[in-house]
Amino acid sequence: MLAVSMRQVKRILRRYRTLGLPGLISTKRGRASNRRVVETTRTTAIKMIGEHYHDRNREII
Repeated sequence: MLAVSMRQVKRILRRYRTLGLPGLISTKRGRASNRRVVETTRTTAIKMIGEHYHDRNREII
């Protein structure tokens, strides 16, 4: 069984009836995550890890 509430089933069914199969695809698909890290922060972190842990396996980055 699906782990969704009856209310959610009704919402999904309503979208399916109005939009068809494309209505079942998440509208958030293709958008950037709200939890993504800013590129400058990511670059800085990778640089710091490289400086302090240069003898470690680079695969962890």
